[in-house]
Amino acid sequence: MDGRLKVSSSQTKAYIQFALALCAKAINRNHASSSRREYREASAKYDFRCFLLRLGLIGDEFKTARLHLLANLPGDAAFRRARRDNTPE
Repeated sequence: MDGRLKVSSSQTKAYIQFALALCAKAINRNHASSSRREYREASAKYDFRCFLLRLGLIGDEFKTARLHLLANLPGDAAFRRARRDNTPE
């Protein structure tokens, strides 16, 4: 092993798309918010998915990018809070 990370071409494309979207959003913003949110592990994946959608990473074109960027985050991407199990016993 030569110590280099193994990164696939689709992961590289995802990181490039994220960096470009983040830079474009920063350039086009008129103001910035200084409020700080607390980190909640239960909703980390959902919060980051919403952030990616606000950046414009919407649609099938960015599906793979969202998949790679959300892969290692805890929580559920579809729900902010844990789903309740309403099945009768």
